[in-house]
Formats: sequence, structure tokens, C-alpha cells
Amino acid sequence: MTFKLAGFLLLLIIFALFSAFNLSNSSDISVVFYTFKDVPVFLSFLIAFILGAVFVLPFAMPGKKKDKDKKSGKKLKKNKSGKQEEQLPEYSGESKQPADNSDTKINKQK
Repeated sequence: MTFKLAGFLLLLIIFALFSAFNLSNSSDISVVFYTFKDVPVFLSFLIAFILGAVFVLPFAMPGKKKDKDKKSGKKLKKNKSGKQEEQLPEYSGESKQPADNSDTKINKQK
């Protein structure tokens, strides 16, 4: 836990230094009908990063597993702990090879 806190503080210090050194670097940003004048470059990067994270957020949210399994046609059963497991198809004991053994006929002809 202390490593996470130390890493977060280190990243925060790096970001603060980056923004402090780039305060003098500014640019005009045009958004369709309005132009923002003298916007610091680091601020435009920060806003672009936050907007990107917001737009990706719905794709990163986990969906319901039950709905996904219904769409794929898999059968589920509940085990003793209440969790759902995929049910394996039952084995009927019948062979799925053709009755006329066409593979052996082809091999005999060669």
C-alpha cells in the first residue's frame, strides 16, 4: 500500500513540474465557433486526456455475464456456491463417423 502511495505522489510531483515548466508555452485553441486564447499547452493535454478517459469508460465497464451467455446459446447451471458454470454437452456414446467408412474406401483406392 505504501508503494502505491509513493508512486502516486511521485507522479503528482512529475505532473506539477511539467505544468510549472510549461506555463509560458501557450497556444490558441479553436473550437468550431469560439477561440480560446493563450491556453497553456499542458492544460490542453490534460483536458484531452480526461475527455478520452470519459469516452472510453463505458467500454471498460463490465457487462452482465448472464446476458452474454444467453446470446451465445450456452447452457448454464448453478453449482453449490450459487455461481453459474457452463454445462457441458452430454455424451451419448454414439460415434460421429460415417457408417459407410468412406475414409477406408478412399485409402484402398490409392
